[in-house]
Amino acid sequence: MHVSRDRPPERTPGLTLPSGLVRAALQVEVLRSACAQLGPFSAGDLSGPVGITATRVSHALRLPRGTGLIEAAPGRLHRATATGRQVAQRWSQGSDEGHAALRDAWETTWFVQTARSRAQAGPVTAQAMAEHLFAEAHAGAHGRLEVEVLIDILAHIGLLQTPRPGLLGVRPRAPLPVTKSRRNHHQPAAPLPEPRRSGEDWAEVEELLTNPIHAADLIRLAPDDLEHVQQHLRRLAAIIVTARHRPPTDDPTI
Repeated sequence: MHVSRDRPPERTPGLTLPSGLVRAALQVEVLRSACAQLGPFSAGDLSGPVGITATRVSHALRLPRGTGLIEAAPGRLHRATATGRQVAQRWSQGSDEGHAALRDAWETTWFVQTARSRAQAGPVTAQAMAEHLFAEAHAGAHGRLEVEVLIDILAHIGLLQTPRPGLLGVRPRAPLPVTKSRRNHHQPAAPLPEPRRSGEDWAEVEELLTNPIHAADLIRLAPDDLEHVQQHLRRLAAIIVTARHRPPTDDPTI
């Protein structure tokens, strides 16, 4: 998708939509720069770092303002919110982490929820996704261009993906954080059961240890499963560290 050369007048949408006058990649860059500001700022303050005019910066600030990443400050200025500062902090670790932070911050927005609903049964065409977002936004005639730019922004940050040419899918939600165990951590962990020794069992264990864990495996885990996995990994790490510092033995059965 691309931004048309026609420049429709800006409008105030019923639901948050980005400007249709600035390319998606530039809007993401303006958003990153805005969230990274340490104090109040104007559109002109971002103009130089981003490399576009202050007027276009103002257009690009519509989306971060409408999604709670920045807010109004005295003197007709803007400032980053606590959520925006958190996004900027993660973005300082690299673009991939920044895009992930933005996906997390936008997870509850109307457009991400709508995109997930539309692609729930499987990938759809970009046109079908655009029509669904446009209808949900109750946008006017110029809203179609803004929806197209929104789709480009969501694709730029990795929320929308192309599993097959010509189709759009939605990135699965990030796994829920592992909750802290209520177990008394001053007490030693319960011993793990002895592994079964059949050849079939060891073949499965060897396959698990020599191949990566896929995201699809993690998505199927319940919160209790995640907590158990974390506990077992800690025990496994402790055993390996101890073993590496243990003198070698001549006993071939160990």
